Amino acid sequence: MTFIEINNIKLNFKIEGEGFPILLIHGFSDDLMYWNSMANMLKNYFTVIRFDLRGHGKTEIGSEPINIDLYARDAVELLKRLHIKKCHIIGFSAGGSVGLNIAMKNPKLVKSLVLISTYASTNDYIKSKYKELNKALKQSYGAYYDIMIPYVLPQDIINENADILNQIKEFKIETESTENLRRILHGLKEYDELSNVNKINCKTLIIASKEDELVPYENSVAMSERINKSELVLLDYVKHNVFIENRIKEIMDIILKFLRN
Repeated sequence: MTFIEINNIKLNFKIEGEGFPILLIHGFSDDLMYWNSMANMLKNYFTVIRFDLRGHGKTEIGSEPINIDLYARDAVELLKRLHIKKCHIIGFSAGGSVGLNIAMKNPKLVKSLVLISTYASTNDYIKSKYKELNKALKQSYGAYYDIMIPYVLPQDIINENADILNQIKEFKIETESTENLRRILHGLKEYDELSNVNKINCKTLIIASKEDELVPYENSVAMSERINKSELVLLDYVKHNVFIENRIKEIMDIILKFLRN
């Protein structure tokens, strides 16, 4: 763990590898460990930077109202403090929304953008899902986990990894703050930049699952229609979390080909 004081909080981050820098931004209720498999592959070609968003992992939540803009400002400040003037960005789910914000407001900073299971607007459908997750968090982290897992993983993967998933659940119950997560969800629910994504001028790869019931792939189609230099990849047989074990290499090949071209 490496900590740095940024925007009145202590932020946890990790750097590995050598080469052109690439920033990884995780999604809601995850942390920088979400990227373990991808970072192990990417560090052979890039300097890989990943960090815990406010209120996630080891990063403090701070006192400011949480929103995508604040998360983006934290990320930009981290890059500034690391003396990084240009980088690739890969964002998953809400982390992709943070990446969108950075690319729109700091275009010179972003060489290319990879958006995975991402949205540019919390439309009525996504808000209804956030409401469902918030209601579960109000009960307990365990209730939230039980609702969330079927959204992010196919049922066969859940069945095959039941013991591991239960261990993760028990660990998270002991370590996660439902109060912080509810505060974060409240801040994320009001986000609408779809009409502004046409300002993005870097090449953009958009990856989505046709079976994503949390952030339906139509959100990715809407972004791809508005972002000039975008490429859309729609996947079958995965859900919100596309990085399941038997698909990681395939998806990494797609991402590496995109980054190298």
